[in-house]
Amino acid sequence: MFLNFCVFCGTEDGIEHHHVRPRSEGGGDEPTNILTVCGTHHGLLHDIRRPANISTLIKNGLAAARARGVYAGNPNWVKTERLMASAPAVKAAWAAHARGLSLRAIAAELAAAGHLNAHGRTYAAQSIRRILATSRSALQQPLSVT
Repeated sequence: MFLNFCVFCGTEDGIEHHHVRPRSEGGGDEPTNILTVCGTHHGLLHDIRRPANISTLIKNGLAAARARGVYAGNPNWVKTERLMASAPAVKAAWAAHARGLSLRAIAAELAAAGHLNAHGRTYAAQSIRRILATSRSALQQPLSVT
């Protein structure tokens, strides 16, 4: 339940929400799956339930999110590789890369063709490197960026 105090000690300081069934294991954010606790008791709950390794839980949760198509990273970056692969700028970058152009030359070619990034600016060479690296598996092309 979403409360304004710790259900164990009653304090109203440092309130956190503990998922009874972790989201990585299919638990949701519904009130019946939430305990409102202070930071101290939240830590104790995790020590009791998962004494081994919290990083394993995080890795499993991220893997499950990726399997569902959820992008765990910068929310301003393109959400999925499939979406990215369909973007005209990405296809143009791959075509230029296939012709052996350098990253700067690819960026100049995209600018000349009128392709702009999400901020309305021309692509920089580092952005081209990121685009090629993140979209290569979607396009199933090898990456040999020099």
